Amino acid sequence: MSERRCDMSHHPTFRKIYCDAVPYLFKKVRAVYTEGGWFEEGMKLEAIDPLNLGNICVATICKVLLDGYLMICVDGGPSTDGSDWFCYHASSHAIFPATFCRKNDIELTPPKGYEAQPFDWESYLEKTKSKAAPARLFNMDCPNHGFKVGMKLEAVDLMEPRLICVATVKRVVHRLLSIHFNGWDSEYDQWVDCESPDIYPVGWCELTGYQLQPPVSAEPNTPLKGKEATKKKKKQFGKKRKRISSTKTRPVRQGSKKPLLEEDLQALGVSEPVSDDIIAVCVKEEHQDMSSPERSPSPQLPLPIDSIKQERDN
Repeated sequence: MSERRCDMSHHPTFRKIYCDAVPYLFKKVRAVYTEGGWFEEGMKLEAIDPLNLGNICVATICKVLLDGYLMICVDGGPSTDGSDWFCYHASSHAIFPATFCRKNDIELTPPKGYEAQPFDWESYLEKTKSKAAPARLFNMDCPNHGFKVGMKLEAVDLMEPRLICVATVKRVVHRLLSIHFNGWDSEYDQWVDCESPDIYPVGWCELTGYQLQPPVSAEPNTPLKGKEATKKKKKQFGKKRKRISSTKTRPVRQGSKKPLLEEDLQALGVSEPVSDDIIAVCVKEEHQDMSSPERSPSPQLPLPIDSIKQERDN
């Protein structure tokens, strides 16, 4: 079949409707050659779990697609309808031949329900009546990348890709790097390729203006209770706001002075008010209103406060 016939861009449908993104615009991941044997359905291998990037699991090839793509599932998965399958290219550095973890002293995650420890590939293949994918089909080339254990870098948290965090190279296995996020538990570690576009040198975020997530500080030996932690947050950030909102929503009582004074006197336990005491209370109440910068003198008094004091002196 000629290259022109293989190129779907010459199909009338693509010329008329999908002319914005014809197949020849897309670069192929890598050329693959299927002569002499290729991946087959049911073959076993080891693969990085895309939902838990710190684990390398026992996996199975569920379907072989065109252009070297493979549909893979982790053995012992809960789904039986293929909803938990994931796609890797045959040249991907996230899939490995059987016994890769054993040869490189990496903990292999066995299938769920597998009881034999440590995991043994020979007995497992015999039990499942399957065969392992040939090692020659995997892309195992390793460049001279120069990464070493303990080096610092900035790395994307692939479980939450909007975050770039301070990280450390925890382990180097050929071209595979185990990335540890500083301040986080080891269960959040992830395996990445040395040429991954999701790792950056120190200072990259500062150079580009992107926010770098600092290491998580160690928690105290005696953690605060939930209520205490909540009170501390309110005291630090919300105290002033709460006070301002309470004054704004405080109801202002409109009416004559006499009912207000009677209520105040009843609260003080005075049964029969005296005229002099009434005038004194009025002056005291207005003095508090005058001291507030947000409230103007009350229009309820018919006379100024100075006049009331002069009448009392006479």
